[in-house]
Amino acid sequence: MRLLLLISVLICFSCKKEKQTDNNLENKVTKEEVKIDTIYCDHQKSNDIKRKEISLYNKSYQTVIKTYSLLDEKITDVSENQVTICYHKACNIVLLQAQDSIFNITIDAPFVDKEYKAFYERYVKSEQTSVSIVKPIKHMSLDSVSLNGARSSFVYFTSYLKDYKNDEKYKMDIGVGYLNGKEGTYLINQLERIK
Repeated sequence: MRLLLLISVLICFSCKKEKQTDNNLENKVTKEEVKIDTIYCDHQKSNDIKRKEISLYNKSYQTVIKTYSLLDEKITDVSENQVTICYHKACNIVLLQAQDSIFNITIDAPFVDKEYKAFYERYVKSEQTSVSIVKPIKHMSLDSVSLNGARSSFVYFTSYLKDYKNDEKYKMDIGVGYLNGKEGTYLINQLERIK
């Protein structure tokens, strides 16, 4: 009998303790649910291809500019309740004469960054104080490239770029050598902010 009484008292205490634990859980403050928006920008599902016939020194040429997203190279910017994911782009530029390829280059953000940094360093060493020049921008992505014209053994293209941290837009001319021993050389001009 005593054993039965002891068991019933133990069961009673354990039930009371479980009830207290359940009450403690109910009294805890639940945290507010945080929603994070994900935004994808500049994602092209298809490639953009531009073809243009040009005449250089009385010869007919064709430029083909193919712009495409690099799906394995993305830019992620995280703010308080928003994540923005942008894919880097690249432009493949081919200059053809009949069936012959004169040059075939790829322009992307690392190419522009490297060439522009070298241009900026040359400018700083020359100590030209009369001309202001835009410093290299860390968070730059390529948007597109268009044919600008040709002059003096170079074909010029305008690259359109974006500072993805603050959404400011820039352009920069790039000359690609194609004639008279200039093949494989580049001329980079000043980075200009587009208003």
